[in-house]
Amino acid sequence: MTRLSYRKHFIPGAILLALGACANGEENVLFVTATQIDIGYDSSLGNANIGYDRNEFVVGPQYVETGGTPPIVSDMKSDLSVFNPKINQLYATGNAALIATGGAPDPDIGESSKLKGERRVMFFGTGTSFGLNIKFQSEIPTAVSLGYKRKELSVIPLNKSAGRKPDQVDKYGSTFARIEMNGDFSAPSKTSVPLKQFFATGSAAENLAANPDLKHEVTQRAINQAATMTLSNIDAVVLCVSPGTGTMTPEQIASWQALVDDTPGLDDTTRSRFKGSDSAEKVRVNLDRSPDPANAIATQMRTNTGKYCKGAA
Repeated sequence: MTRLSYRKHFIPGAILLALGACANGEENVLFVTATQIDIGYDSSLGNANIGYDRNEFVVGPQYVETGGTPPIVSDMKSDLSVFNPKINQLYATGNAALIATGGAPDPDIGESSKLKGERRVMFFGTGTSFGLNIKFQSEIPTAVSLGYKRKELSVIPLNKSAGRKPDQVDKYGSTFARIEMNGDFSAPSKTSVPLKQFFATGSAAENLAANPDLKHEVTQRAINQAATMTLSNIDAVVLCVSPGTGTMTPEQIASWQALVDDTPGLDDTTRSRFKGSDSAEKVRVNLDRSPDPANAIATQMRTNTGKYCKGAA
C-alpha cells in the first residue's frame, strides 16, 4: 500500500491569532492559503483515493474612491497523480504579485494612483474540497465515486450612502478566482486529476484576467458550452414539433409555422426557410444551419409548449 500526504495549512487556533492581530482590515492585509492533499493506493484491494482541500482568503483595505486593492496572488498546480505526484504552488504580494502575473512592478506600490483615499475593509475568499475513490479489478475501473464542493465569497465596499452625490460613480475593486480540474481513471498507473487554481486581487487580478492563455481557455469553454446548449435546444425543438422522422402531420406543420412566426428577431428569409420544413429531418437541418435562430426558437417554444408541441399527438 502506498500513501502520500501533503499539507500546508494553519491550525484553527493560528488563524484566530492571525485574525486577532490583523483585526483592523483597514490598516493590515491578511492573506492566508491552506492546502491539504491526500493520495493513496492499496494494491491488495485495488483501491485508489485522492483527496484535495484548499482554502484561501484575504482581508484588507479597499480604497473606495479609486477601486484600488492591494495586489496579491496565489496559485496551486498539481497533477494529483497516484504514483508520481507533482505540486507547484505560488504565493506573492505587492510588486512580486504584479510581476508574477505578467505585469510591471509599481515603483511606489504603497502610493500608486489607486491605493489612496478612504479605506474600508474588503473580504475575498474561496474554499474547495474534492474527493475521488476508484476501485480497480485487473487494471479496469469497476467503481468510481467523486465529490466536489466549491464556495466563493467576496465583500467589496463601495462609497457610503451618506453624503453621496447622485452622479457619483462607484469604483468596484478587482478580484479573480479560477479552478480547472481534469481526470484520467483508465488504469491505476494513469490515475490523476490535473488541477490549476488561481486567486488574486487588485492589479494582479486584472493581469490574470488579461492573460491571453487564460482568456483563450475561458473563451473556448464558452464556445463549447454554447455549442452544447444549441444541440440540446435543437433536440428539444425537433422532439416538440415532430418526434418521428417522416413527414409531419398538418397539425404539426401548423404548430411549427406558428412557433416560427411567434419567435422574435428572425429575418424574413430565415422565417420563410424554416416554415418550409415539413419533416423532422428538414427542421433539424435548418436549425443546425442557424444556431442563433435555433436558440431563439427554443426559447419561444418554452413559453407555451402546449401551443407549439404537437409532436406527441
